Amino acid sequence: MSPAYFTYLVRCLVFSVHILKYCLLIFLVSFTAAHSQNVLSAQENALADLKYFLTQPGDLRADFRQTVSDADGRVLQQADGIMSISRPDKFRWQVNSPFSQLIVGDGEKIWYYDHELKQVSVQPQAGVLSSTPAGLLTGGDDLEEHFLLSPIDYEHNGNKMRWVEAMPKSPDTGFERIRIGFDNGRLQQLQLEDSFGQQTIFEFSGLERRALPVGDFRFQTPDGVEILGQP
Repeated sequence: MSPAYFTYLVRCLVFSVHILKYCLLIFLVSFTAAHSQNVLSAQENALADLKYFLTQPGDLRADFRQTVSDADGRVLQQADGIMSISRPDKFRWQVNSPFSQLIVGDGEKIWYYDHELKQVSVQPQAGVLSSTPAGLLTGGDDLEEHFLLSPIDYEHNGNKMRWVEAMPKSPDTGFERIRIGFDNGRLQQLQLEDSFGQQTIFEFSGLERRALPVGDFRFQTPDGVEILGQP
């Protein structure tokens, strides 16, 4: 996996935590009278789902399936793995197939381990997050300056979940829009579209909140592995 795709994957995870944090801030925002009562109800439910998701205690773990498609809908890449988050600033992104790769954010640095290449790349976590709004994983409250968010009426592959859409204000984020989908109050999907029409979809399952081992968010360099960057 190239460094560019590594950064792209980290941003996918980063944006998911970032936007969900912000949705809590807009939960009490009133809706305009121009929307119909049915749409208004759907919006209220979507925001309620987000508020519930954000306010539940404990660490977060979920299985994921990632699908990357081009602008014509052709599948470019698929992967399966496990996502773990320990707020406010730690995460673990483990790809199990079709290859074995691991990304760990320990709060200070991000470690990217490619098992096949026997290489680990390390860089400051703040450096990776600098291209995204401030306070990403540390609870910053200035997200409204960087995103336009709105609940939307949206359907994907016949599955009509409740959605919130985020439109980055900055052209440097690499994404045109981001959608977060819930079904029966549970996080189901994260969709990201870039300026070239490429779409990355994360489908989550088996989501649970429980205390995760502290060691999950620490990276131990295996013997014989080359280290790229400053550990």
